[in-house]
Order: sequence, then C-alpha cells, then structure tokens
Amino acid sequence: MKLLIFVDLCNEIMEGKISTKGYADFAKKFGIATNINKLIQDLKDEYKIVFVNLGFDENYSYLPTNSKLLGGLKDLGLLYKNTPSSDIWNQINIENIEHNLYYKSAISALTSMDLLSILSNEAFEDIIIAGVSTDIAIQSLARDLHDLNYLFKVKADCCIAASEIEHGEAIENLNKFCEII
Repeated sequence: MKLLIFVDLCNEIMEGKISTKGYADFAKKFGIATNINKLIQDLKDEYKIVFVNLGFDENYSYLPTNSKLLGGLKDLGLLYKNTPSSDIWNQINIENIEHNLYYKSAISALTSMDLLSILSNEAFEDIIIAGVSTDIAIQSLARDLHDLNYLFKVKADCCIAASEIEHGEAIENLNKFCEII
C-alpha cells in the first residue's frame, strides 16, 4: 500500500489571517497548487491520499497553549474543525478524488490519532509527504517518521515555506532523513 500525506494545506494558513507569513506568496511564485493538483492526479489510483490539517474543537481542548507558534490561535478564534478555516485549501482540486481529512492539534501530523491509526494498522511500502511549512510541520513529520523507522520521501515542489531561503535550508536538512523528490 502507498500513502500520500499533505500537511496543513488549509484555507486559513494559505489565505486567511495566518497567510501573512508569506506562504501564499511562495505558493503563487512557485505554482505549488498546480504541482499539488498534478501530483494528486498522477497518484490518485495508486496512493491513499490523506490531508492532516490543524483543527480544534470550540474549547481548543488540545491546543498547546505554551507554543510560540500555536498558543495564540484561541484568542484569534481560528482553525475550528469542520469549518472553511480548517478545510482543505480551496486551490486544491479534490472533487471526485478519494481522500481523507484528519485533524491535528500541534505541529506534528502525528498528533492526529487518525493518521497514527492508519500508520499503525496498515503496511505502507511508499510514503510521500508535502505541505506547509517545509521548515516546521514537514520537518516535524519527517523526523517523527524517521524515528518510527518509516521509509518516506518529501515532494519538494509541493512544499511551501515563508521564503525561498527557509524552504531551501529545510530541504537540505530533510535530505538527512529521507529522499527528496
């Protein structure tokens, strides 16, 4: 079985209040939505496709309040589960594509119990990861997958960072843990 994991490709991060970090500009400059849509089309028949986005209940029960990156989300009222804010980025064409949307409550995609469950219960011969942001969430997932002894790849032209420098440095670092494609 094969698995394609997209991390934090949600409307809020790409086009909402959080998008001011430069992610939207990076994505536009490098045609990331086009790259992702092509990847999905190319792999949809062979890979299980999973999106893991930040998403919280109305009480932000699992929000890491001491996090410099996420601690302020409650005050902003952002990224409630099952809302346009946490939905898959509207530039991604998933119509008629079998996929799952899981939610996480911290940087690592492995804070999603749903993702942990499929990784634990299914044997994947190939895993590809991509999404936002190359230097934070993608690196976090890569380190976790590495430490759990998974073989995986990062699809560099489907990853987004706040700047070219941050993206490049992250890809260079990720190359220590996995194959970059």
